[in-house]
Amino acid sequence: MDAIAERYSVLPSTLLKEGNTFDLQIFDIAMTTRAFESAKQSGKGMDKFYDEKSLQESLDKVRNNDS
Repeated sequence: MDAIAERYSVLPSTLLKEGNTFDLQIFDIAMTTRAFESAKQSGKGMDKFYDEKSLQESLDKVRNNDS
């Protein structure tokens, strides 16, 4: 909560009153993207973003969904 309030220069009370889950989702995506780009530039830490087993399980679920 503090990090998002600081990033967007609002008081936490304002964030609680006016913020919603979309705001939290956008903040999470922005922070993850920033961390990903930083790790990519430094050439280390990429394994924390991709777990091959989890990705494969997700892909298998989608492929097996006949709907």
